[in-house]
Amino acid sequence: MGAVRTAAVRLRLTEGQRQVVAAFLIGLATGVAAAVFRLLAQFLSHASRGSSAWWLRPLLPAAGALLGSLLARRFAADAAGHGVPVVIKAVALGGGRLRSGAVAAKTLAAAATIGSGGSAGIEGPIALLGAGVGSGLGQLLGIRSSPGLCSW
Repeated sequence: MGAVRTAAVRLRLTEGQRQVVAAFLIGLATGVAAAVFRLLAQFLSHASRGSSAWWLRPLLPAAGALLGSLLARRFAADAAGHGVPVVIKAVALGGGRLRSGAVAAKTLAAAATIGSGGSAGIEGPIALLGAGVGSGLGQLLGIRSSPGLCSW
């Protein structure tokens, strides 16, 4: 993503201005990702409720939880935990880097659980999704992490 850094140099953006631009991009991308996550959970909810026989409906939350568990164990086994604790661990121990595959797997697992009627909220998955977007864009833009600072 050298083009972004080159544009920042040509525009003579200060460090603070570059951080504001990065924060704006991360916020915008996170908002879009959160909206897509909600739509996916709603779609799965409508699909599972509308096409199943009445006697299968009590089993849907268990099926969604099983699918979510399998996704998380298969593709995100190293990122054990829920949204916010995973983010805190990544910031404290991993320099703020999150694996995009683990974020995607945990997001899909949460959507499957929520969409099938399982007992889960959207706040933790959206926090993890936002952190994943921030981590990915930070890596893409070449932002280096240091205690209390970010720099390009």
